Amino acid sequence: MQNNNLQALLKAKVIERSSANRNFRHHEWFVEYHLEVVEKIAHELCGIYERADPAKANIMVWLHDYEKIVDFDNQYNTELAATKALMQEVGFEPGYIEEIAEQLNYYNAKDNLQAAPIETQIVSSADAASHLTGPFITLYWYENPDKTIPELQAENLRKLTVDWEKKITLPEVKKAFEFRYQAALEIAGKLPQVYIP
Repeated sequence: MQNNNLQALLKAKVIERSSANRNFRHHEWFVEYHLEVVEKIAHELCGIYERADPAKANIMVWLHDYEKIVDFDNQYNTELAATKALMQEVGFEPGYIEEIAEQLNYYNAKDNLQAAPIETQIVSSADAASHLTGPFITLYWYENPDKTIPELQAENLRKLTVDWEKKITLPEVKKAFEFRYQAALEIAGKLPQVYIP
């Protein structure tokens, strides 16, 4: 089976499983407001970084949160058992499965991503940028009604900081999303000193 067919089958299975798994707390919105946004941003970045393998980046887009979809509490499983099983089920070769798993583990570690392969940087930057897009931040508030506003803001600030300082490695993304980042910081309680400079 050709790589394009494998990618399409992989994407279809991730979409179905993330939407159908009622135990996955994000099942109502995850595909539309996260995975599809990451895919679009990654596609645009592959157009800028021509040395990147678009197929590899796209596969990583659809797999970067797969462990979360399958087992939310163990989403940083370094063995990536569910991810590897899905790739095997779809028909990817064992060596390619290990290569993708290695890049996903690099991405999950969030350390020194500037030295990661370009596809990993693309997916990491696109993932973090997607958190600044659409209703993503407000959906966290919706899903955590038991938390106080300061608790919600503190968690948003923590995540924003990791995203901006570690996960977004590509300068084009920082430039394009700077305004959204500043707006998200305000939602997290970091109000500006001056509103009309």
